[in-house]
Amino acid sequence: MKTKLTYLFFFFISITTTATATPILDREFKYYEKNPSGKIILTSKKEIIVKIALSADDQILGLSRIDPKKFKDNDALLFFYKDDEIRSFWMPDTHFNLDIIFVDKDLKVLHIERNVAHYPRPISNDGSNIREIPTTKGFFCRHVIEMSATSPLSKEIKVGDTLNWQPKGQLTKL
Repeated sequence: MKTKLTYLFFFFISITTTATATPILDREFKYYEKNPSGKIILTSKKEIIVKIALSADDQILGLSRIDPKKFKDNDALLFFYKDDEIRSFWMPDTHFNLDIIFVDKDLKVLHIERNVAHYPRPISNDGSNIREIPTTKGFFCRHVIEMSATSPLSKEIKVGDTLNWQPKGQLTKL
C-alpha cells in the first residue's frame, strides 16, 4: 500500500509540475472581434489589421496568453485612450516579442521600442516576479500599438510617420 501511495504522490506531483510549467495559450486574437477594428495602410500600400482595446480590462490583458501562431504579421492591437499621458507597457504572460509603437492623437509615430522581450509567465501571486517582467520606458503619447517583433510590416513603420487609419474619422468617434 505504501508503494502505491508513493507512486500516486509522485504521479500527482509530476502532473502538477507539468501543468504549471506549460504556458496557457487560451486566447486567440479573434478575442477582440467584439471590439471596433480598422486598418493601417502603409506607404507600401500593405495593410495592417488593427483591433482596438477600449476597455480597461482589454488593455490590462493586451496580448497576454495569445498564441503566437495565431497572431499574424499583419495583426496589431491599438490601445485607445482619450487623453495624452506618459505610458509604459509591460508584457506579463506574453509569448512573443513585441514592437511597441507610441503615437499621438493623429497617429504620428513618436517612438518605437523594437523587439521588447516577452515574458511567458503571469505575475506571481506574491508579486515577487514583477521586476523580471520586461517594461518599456515611459513616453508621453495618446495611443499605443503592439505588433509582433518579427513582422516585416512593423519594420516599415518609422518614427515621424503619420499612420493612415481606415476608416477615416473612426478613432475620433470612439
